[in-house]
Amino acid sequence: MKILLTTILTFQIIVLVGQTNEIQKFQNDLIDNQLMKYDGDTRISTSIDTPWMEYHLRRLFPDSTESTLTFKSIATKDSIVLTETERDLILSFFQNPDNLKLSVNPTEFSTIEIDSALNHLKDDHENQVVFISRPLFIRDDKIGVAFFSNLCCGHIYGHVNFSFYQKENEIWTRWIDISSGAF
Repeated sequence: MKILLTTILTFQIIVLVGQTNEIQKFQNDLIDNQLMKYDGDTRISTSIDTPWMEYHLRRLFPDSTESTLTFKSIATKDSIVLTETERDLILSFFQNPDNLKLSVNPTEFSTIEIDSALNHLKDDHENQVVFISRPLFIRDDKIGVAFFSNLCCGHIYGHVNFSFYQKENEIWTRWIDISSGAF
């Protein structure tokens, strides 16, 4: 019995460590691929504002009796059709404030609290703040879903995207946007 319990506990620890490593790899890939190139101090926010996330989730809210939802890439002409179950899973995951908090810093950047981000940006026009959610993996972990924003330039300027990601050459790459923009 002790051997069985030890085996189960060991397996759970390995799975948890593997998930943490994949989450960090995912977040590192997003930052490496999407970080703007400025010479100031880049910080990573410890959380994402819930109303900001709610705004980007609005395209997922059911507005009819359709059981699927389609998102298309303008650049590649690819598309993804979500089932109602997948849509509900994404909504539930990103409405949970715990998934909008940085659990482990995947970078060498210092962290910053969300309420200090604007002051950091105003301190130097070269400074940046990155906001990144915990990723949700769907379809046998072949597709990741995450929120990413990179603000800069002395104020709330930059880009934001809530997107699907796929691996290309073992690197998680932005694939199809659910919601995105520049400001």
